[in-house]
This record gives sequence, structure tokens and C-alpha cells, in this order.
Amino acid sequence: MDLSPKTRNPSWTREEIILALDTYFKTDVHRLSASDVVIVQLSDTLRKLSAYEQEKRLTTYRNPRGVYM
Repeated sequence: MDLSPKTRNPSWTREEIILALDTYFKTDVHRLSASDVVIVQLSDTLRKLSAYEQEKRLTTYRNPRGVYM
């Protein structure tokens, strides 16, 4: 059992990347920020997908700032 603290969130899955790229190509990402509705909605969608178990996620898992980056 690994008891070391987690320092990074899990890698993005193929499905998550497809959703992010879909948003990227459908919007003018150069005019967006982490607080824009499009980014916040994508973040919410990615968090609901539950690609990884809760134990493998940090509190920053697919948050709007990370999704924006």
C-alpha cells in the first residue's frame, strides 16, 4: 500500500482529451479564461466522468484552472 502523499493528478484519459479538444476547436480559446462558462462546464463534465477513483484524485482534479491550461 502506497502511503506517500499524492502530488499530481492522474494523466488525462483519451476520452477527456477528446472532450477538451472538442472545446478547444469550437471556441476562441485565446479569449477565454479559467472562469469562463465554457471552461467551468468542461471542468464539471470531466469531474463527473469519474475516469479515476476518488482516492487517486487531488482536490484540484480537473478544476477550471487546470482545464484551462
